[in-house]
Amino acid sequence: MNSINLATESKNTYAYKFKICGYGGKYTIGTISNETAIYWSKLGDGLLERFISTNDREVIIEKYSIPEKYHENLGWSWTDFSDISDAYGPFLEIGSTMIEIYDARSNSDEPIFSVKITEDMIESRKFPDKGIIFPNKQLVYGFELDDAIYKLNLDYEEIAEMAEPFDPSKLKISTSIWDAMGQEREIIEEIKYGDEYLGIEEEDDADNKERDGEVSWNL
Repeated sequence: MNSINLATESKNTYAYKFKICGYGGKYTIGTISNETAIYWSKLGDGLLERFISTNDREVIIEKYSIPEKYHENLGWSWTDFSDISDAYGPFLEIGSTMIEIYDARSNSDEPIFSVKITEDMIESRKFPDKGIIFPNKQLVYGFELDDAIYKLNLDYEEIAEMAEPFDPSKLKISTSIWDAMGQEREIIEEIKYGDEYLGIEEEDDADNKERDGEVSWNL
């Protein structure tokens, strides 16, 4: 089906639900101070990464007698490092990522039509760590990769009521680029429909595939 007029009209309004299905997640960029990075680098390659990844932090702290100032501000996971960028949402692949539109007044689990996201819908792209100097800092990259269904809620409501049929030409997309660990991800951070925003929210049954991160050593 490919007509936006297939939505059920009631009381002169149209009611829709919006979803994007596929991979996405939380992708972050943060920093640690050079002082902290230098201290950990002297303890051995990979130890800081182990510390961030493990649940047995106290074992490492005790074994290496690590002063509190060198571990108290370290995150409990890779995605806790997010002072530069904290992007959350589905991945964007131009020409293949689809927004599915459902008739909210129907019990059907099938979308009434889908809209392919195209380049002309892109309003802005952010490159949070490119062309910027972070003095006395080391960059830390983290991610949580999910296979999920992302609900797009208009004005915080799961059901969007409109006076007119849905118009794909009103969609504008903003993204953030995460480029690390041999991966480049374009993450949909924001979707606008006209002057209103569609909030992005994972459904509860998201399947976490991987969590990882790295320190971009440049001492």
